[in-house]
Amino acid sequence: YGAGAPAIDAVALEPFLGPCRVIHALDAGPLVRPEHLAPFADQLPPRVLVRTMRHAPTTWWPDFTAFAPDTIAWLAARDVRLVGIDAQS
Repeated sequence: YGAGAPAIDAVALEPFLGPCRVIHALDAGPLVRPEHLAPFADQLPPRVLVRTMRHAPTTWWPDFTAFAPDTIAWLAARDVRLVGIDAQS
């Protein structure tokens, strides 16, 4: 996803398949920060999904939670290659 990146039909599936860890960061506030994920630092596979909501909203939720930029860098430093979050898109 990004300028100059290949279209989705040209992307290999391998990064999306394999072990994954779902981390609950309920009530994290507006940003998921490294400290929310730190208790799992030694147990991170290459794929991490973060749950931030107790229930999926049925309408647009303006106060959704996102990753802080330093959290993405923190995950990358631990060889995490795929991240996901339950925020609306």
